[in-house]
Amino acid sequence: MSDSQTHTWVRWDTKFPWLGTAPVSIEPYVSPEYYAKERRAVFGRMWLQVCRVDDVPKPGEYFVRDLAVLDTSVLIVRGTDGVVRGFHNVCQHKANRVALSERGSCRALNCRFHGWTYGLDGRLVGVPDEQGFSEPVKKGARGLRAVATDTWEGFVFVNLDPNPRETLKEFLGEFAQCLEGYPFSKLSMHFKHQAEVHCNWKILVDAFQDGYHLRSQHRYSLAEMFMGDPSKSFAEIKFFKRHRFLSSNGNPKFTPFPTMMLAFMHGGYFSPEIFPPDWMPPGVNPTRSPEWATDINVFFPNMFIQLIAPGWYFVYTIWPLAVDRCLWEARIYSAPPANAAQRFAREYIMITVRDSILEDLSTCENVQANLKSGAIDSFPLHEGELFARHLLKVVDECIQEEERR
Repeated sequence: MSDSQTHTWVRWDTKFPWLGTAPVSIEPYVSPEYYAKERRAVFGRMWLQVCRVDDVPKPGEYFVRDLAVLDTSVLIVRGTDGVVRGFHNVCQHKANRVALSERGSCRALNCRFHGWTYGLDGRLVGVPDEQGFSEPVKKGARGLRAVATDTWEGFVFVNLDPNPRETLKEFLGEFAQCLEGYPFSKLSMHFKHQAEVHCNWKILVDAFQDGYHLRSQHRYSLAEMFMGDPSKSFAEIKFFKRHRFLSSNGNPKFTPFPTMMLAFMHGGYFSPEIFPPDWMPPGVNPTRSPEWATDINVFFPNMFIQLIAPGWYFVYTIWPLAVDRCLWEARIYSAPPANAAQRFAREYIMITVRDSILEDLSTCENVQANLKSGAIDSFPLHEGELFARHLLKVVDECIQEEERR
């Protein structure tokens, strides 16, 4: 018998009729004109997560985030006063990059082209052979160009709009409040990977927020762990003004593979100091499902925080490079291992995640290539692909708002 005959289905698409039911056009995924609108209306106006405060832990330490989608490079630096600030990584003399490496530490920011020097607060403090300029250099007006910068739970966000329409707190709203209290700062990054993927950025975002492909695409990696009773796979789905949330159950009948069993029997190390019995903030596993496996928090436009029960979280970011190319980054955070068994468990999870991600990335490139064939002009979307509908809706709203300005 088919799944539809043996299970009572919770039709999530009927809970959100405002998202629509019709097939969606492929234009937003292939049109250079649409992509040009996204660059300005979405990435040029929204708050973007660029690093964590852990990347600039001490005064003088800096981190550089290249934003090809906006043709700029952003320099995040912690000042002597402890404040984390953001600037365009552009010398105000001849537009050379001030910081050339991804990260570093310094007492002052020095451009190697002509030696102009900036304080950690962005002020221009040194101009070699200043008397050689025909007109005096107005240092007060030639400091590094500031970028709106703020933090939430240790995540650093920037907004490239010279006059942001809303604060970071307003942008995140209730969505972020639900996660506040999760011990992000107590878990350290132990795995980082990135890849340039030849597909539109929304194709890749959809791959990580799509519940429909799990059984088929990940049949050799994740499917058995998560695919139990299909009617209970999703414990909760929520849509916010721009952001999205999914809470998913695991498969209680799943029998771990021998290596997996070894990893979790002898490598479990979820510290009670970090994760006491009542550790869950209200937004984590909000239904308090005993079969809870993971929460996926999608921060518009391009960031995911995936929480794994308990003790792990992943961060994915997808950065557009062109209409058909994007940069994908993944970071995995967990408690530091205390022994060899715990290290083994951590490495096992790293490999499992890597394999499942490779399955997604290869498919996304195939999709983008085939969109050029003319063989398809729209996508019919399953209820497990509701997040794709929401993403397109929010992007369209941003473009419409930009056009009304």
